[in-house]
Amino acid sequence: MTSKEASLVFQQQLTLHKYICNMNNLLLPTWSPQHREHRSSERSQSENRKIKQNLSKSDLEALSWSCSNLRQTLQPCIEISGDLTTSQNSAIRRLWKQEMKRYNDNEFELASRLLLRIFALDFRLQSAFHLSNVPLFELKENQLFEIHAKAVGSTLSFVMLHLHNPTAMGKSLQALGARHVIHTEIQYRSNYWKIVNQAFVEFVNADRASIDVFNAWNVLGNFCVEQMRIGYRIEYKAQKVLERLKTKDEKN
Repeated sequence: MTSKEASLVFQQQLTLHKYICNMNNLLLPTWSPQHREHRSSERSQSENRKIKQNLSKSDLEALSWSCSNLRQTLQPCIEISGDLTTSQNSAIRRLWKQEMKRYNDNEFELASRLLLRIFALDFRLQSAFHLSNVPLFELKENQLFEIHAKAVGSTLSFVMLHLHNPTAMGKSLQALGARHVIHTEIQYRSNYWKIVNQAFVEFVNADRASIDVFNAWNVLGNFCVEQMRIGYRIEYKAQKVLERLKTKDEKN
């Protein structure tokens, strides 16, 4: 389904939700005769505020549900398949286990190494992560860097636990890619993605290992970048559709 069709589906969902909310507004003041004897016809200010808050919460929940449907609609209808062989899976696991042991099973430390390697390869990318004024050697002490590293770390751990399941890996990596749209200034056609692929091999020293280990990590790196870019593209399109709907709604 195209983004235009997805936009139409989302608009229909939003219109239906607004209709339901309007009907709820009409039904809210309806009371039984017994209530009318004991209550005034006008609600108290506190009661009105409470109703408004409940409706706002309902609006947000419905909008969130619609956004989720929109992203699913924009997702490409392709089967995710991994290119890793059994021996490559084993090579990746062995090296990852070694690196985790070296850093006392600290996934944050390894995620930090990956990000630091990315910035070392191209220092200009720090600005895309809103870290341009932070020296490289101080990044690990920076709160924003820590947030980015934790997001990367949890995804890395998930990927390493699901090397046998490309679909599960893909969804996790797409979520990380989508995060780049919201929390960074990275562009879809940026050189960043090539840098990530290179850093992915180097941060665990796979480039210094045997050719088989290097090839295995390179294949995995390609897969990770590909899935992250898919997630980025889906979120980017979703944000554009939402912006158009918001602009149209404000004009109305």
